[in-house]
Amino acid sequence: MTVLPRPPSFLPLSPDTVRRFEGKARSIEQWMCQRFGSERAEGQVDLLFVHYLYGAVKAMLPDGEPRLQLGLLRHLAGRSLLPDAVNQALHFRSDSADSAFVRALQTAETIGARDAANICSGPKSGSLELIEPNVNPKSRAR
Repeated sequence: MTVLPRPPSFLPLSPDTVRRFEGKARSIEQWMCQRFGSERAEGQVDLLFVHYLYGAVKAMLPDGEPRLQLGLLRHLAGRSLLPDAVNQALHFRSDSADSAFVRALQTAETIGARDAANICSGPKSGSLELIEPNVNPKSRAR
């Protein structure tokens, strides 16, 4: 039985926000594997994913202590990647000769920050209202 990593204690984020981003991160990692798996080495796909998560963590914890940010990053990455893959990605040194890949890393980080900001500012699960199909929600408010 695989034990998934737990988020760091004392996160200034609601458990619901963390859960929603965990789901988003898993789907992004799967998409990256499908999209880039045949073009890039596995370690490079993992690195793209960790850069995505880094952008997200910076957006979710902008004033967070680096140790807390790293803990959340490891938690999120560890839900999809093996611990060795996470460590390799965190210790990777860029070869600037592949400028397209360096730009892809920067783009992944930017997208991660955008996705996290959307999740953190989006509706909370308790405030969602079910909408019936083929019914105008504005007409129900009357």
